[in-house]
Amino acid sequence: TAPNGSRPRPSGCALPVVVLQCTMAVHSWLTVAALSTNVHNSNAIFPADAHVVKAHLHFYEYRFREQVDKALVAVRRLLSTTRKPTYAQEVQHTYDDKYRLAELVTDVSLAAQINGLEMFGLSKPALLRARIWAASGEPVTMRLRAKESCGFLRDATRDLTHGRVHQERGMFGTTESSVVTRITEYFWRHEVEYELLLFSGSAPTSDAITLNKRTAHAELMTTLKEAPHPKVRNVPPVDVEITWLLRQLEPSLQLAFKINRTAPECRTPRRNPDVDAALASGASLYGFVSALYEYLSQVISRSKPTSPNGEDKGSGHGLDVGAIQERAHSIFVPVLPLFLENNHDASNATAANTGAAAVSLPESACNATPVLLQLREADSLLAEHRRTLAEGGAALDAAFPSANEHGKLVSAAEARLSMAALHMRELLEQQSDSLGYIEHMLRAQLEAAIGREVTAADFGAFMVQHEAKLFAPPHAPAPFSFAVRRAGHAPEGVLAVTQSTGQEPIRTISRHLEASVDLAPMSFALDAATRVWFGGDRYLHAYLAHSFGRSSPPSLQLSARARQFSSFILLLGRLGHGRTFEPTHAILIKDKDDLSIPLLLEQLPTPKAFRDAISSLSPDQQRFARAYRSMQLEGSVFGVLVLQLKPQLERLLNLPPDALTKEIALTRSLLDLFVQYQIPSDLLSYDGAADAPAIDKLNAVKQHAKAITDMVSAAKQEEIEAEKRRHSYARPQMYASEMFDDDGAPVDEEVLEERSAPLRKMKRSASRARMADGEHARPMADEHELELGAAVEERATFDLYSRSFTMPQPLPSPPPSPPPSPPPSP
Repeated sequence: TAPNGSRPRPSGCALPVVVLQCTMAVHSWLTVAALSTNVHNSNAIFPADAHVVKAHLHFYEYRFREQVDKALVAVRRLLSTTRKPTYAQEVQHTYDDKYRLAELVTDVSLAAQINGLEMFGLSKPALLRARIWAASGEPVTMRLRAKESCGFLRDATRDLTHGRVHQERGMFGTTESSVVTRITEYFWRHEVEYELLLFSGSAPTSDAITLNKRTAHAELMTTLKEAPHPKVRNVPPVDVEITWLLRQLEPSLQLAFKINRTAPECRTPRRNPDVDAALASGASLYGFVSALYEYLSQVISRSKPTSPNGEDKGSGHGLDVGAIQERAHSIFVPVLPLFLENNHDASNATAANTGAAAVSLPESACNATPVLLQLREADSLLAEHRRTLAEGGAALDAAFPSANEHGKLVSAAEARLSMAALHMRELLEQQSDSLGYIEHMLRAQLEAAIGREVTAADFGAFMVQHEAKLFAPPHAPAPFSFAVRRAGHAPEGVLAVTQSTGQEPIRTISRHLEASVDLAPMSFALDAATRVWFGGDRYLHAYLAHSFGRSSPPSLQLSARARQFSSFILLLGRLGHGRTFEPTHAILIKDKDDLSIPLLLEQLPTPKAFRDAISSLSPDQQRFARAYRSMQLEGSVFGVLVLQLKPQLERLLNLPPDALTKEIALTRSLLDLFVQYQIPSDLLSYDGAADAPAIDKLNAVKQHAKAITDMVSAAKQEEIEAEKRRHSYARPQMYASEMFDDDGAPVDEEVLEERSAPLRKMKRSASRARMADGEHARPMADEHELELGAAVEERATFDLYSRSFTMPQPLPSPPPSPPPSPPPSP
């Protein structure tokens, strides 16, 4: 900050402006994508389908409300009539209630996931054993592996009558005939062996748990002797790690999920490391069950009707495969972000029918607040979930053949697994939507409180007001906008740094060092032999860039404008060592020029990020990285140097101060001589008595400037005349009739100009006519005149040294053509 707390305008001849770019990320939880769910581990499982998993696990309000409205019908039937569950945003609650709701939703979802895994074959003893593996620090993986084979069985032929009978009448009676096609059919035995495993470590061992295993076959038919499937195929295994899910279980198989609200990364009930881990685990499981469902669907679709020669006699399996999806969609999903409107009467809650639940909910997850469902009510929802699961499995057992019946490829085992996998997808989608709904509700409440959606521009306005309250007036950030001016004079122009999204200058914290203070001068190099030393006021600026949500800080641009009849030089570069300025660009701005230069900024790593990055490098590499970073930091300060021209011209020409202030024409003439013609200053500066009046000094400079200008004008005229002569020498036929009279003597310049004017006019008219008519332009003279003119132009001779001109003789007539020769003899 300035010592006196003021912010004076720049003054003096030179104005070095130094900008120190400091970028700091200001985190705001207002506009982070609250409606989306970030899945971090899905790419490790299914790289090709990771985008599909993320798309399904985004929050979709329409899908969410459709599922909740459907589930509310069953919930109101399960709970007491005095309890009125509804959407959480429709009930008055506290901020802590949102955290408890997120915990309850996650606990219920984890319990429902374990219920679904029971359909895969996960028994309670297997669950206890897997929990011990996870508690000991070993990763627990569930794997689907399968092996397929296809072998030739037999071939058979059959006759196919097309049904058309052709009758022919003859002398011996009527003859009937029909078309019969003989078909050869080939039958194959397609066998599929799949297995669901649960193991610890990186690969299955002898202690792996088999959840489900089956070997089935089907008879397939082709009309060509080509196998419909490979002879032997080992299907690539599909894995999912369920370690995080098992670690949420206590030894008594009670769920223990909690959100650590004191963690620095905890932002909201939805955006915190614990919920992110739950969603990441759900995303991994979502990918696994999707792959399981797709594989089983492909296996079931392979069993198609064959022919009368096949096992099925051409009728197929005759099973209702669509019942799998119908039963999966009819299973109750207990994951619901609901609050209770009537939260004063919890004593009449219906007792839960827990049945044989594998896991239980903690009492603290439900009874912590009256607006949440009570423990017995949450258990009732889970019991309903288990009941509908069992009901769907029983219905499929009745509709499909038993898994042990002749080893058919389509059986109740595949139907139950497919139903469970499809239901698990809906369950995990509902978990993601329910947690996303909490964040969506929080955002909607915040927008309702503010009255609008907060944007990056609104956040910038808020920071301006916040800085005004935080800093004392002498130290508060101020707009980076300076008038280029001298003390006691009108501004020459304006220099500012603005954001690309608007014209408002950025706000910087600055320190001003006045030129009156005993400051060491700075310098910059024009070339290897010339160095310029400068003084003047100096400003050091610090800019704090704000990032709002996921948007990056706005890009910046440097704006410079000059007024009419004003000029200054703008140099851009960076600060070097030893009070040096290293310019990389320079431009002369004058006479209402408006310049905008985008500033391409690079963000350097923070000290902590730099230390972490080099921690694993070799000592030599670390020393090199530190030395290079030191060089980057020394050269990272962006500098702007403003040089006003009139004061420098006055000092260069030995004129008193303000002598050129009102000499607009003289100043322009001097700038042209210096910039365009590179005239040495000794030819223009005043070299008389130092005590002469100011007007005499100025007149002397004017005379010198006029003399140089006249000399330049004369040199220009000589160059023009020389160019004219070179042009006439290169084209003598164009100037011959005009440069000499009839006696061959050269004519005066006035006569030459008078003679050449009509010819130029005629040539311009002819050229315009040819341009207008194209290739079909009509000639402006008859053919004889054109031929004669062409001949004169081609045969004209011109002696430049003797100044003599000779007209060519008339062209001789062409010789007669010889008589035609007689035709050759045959």
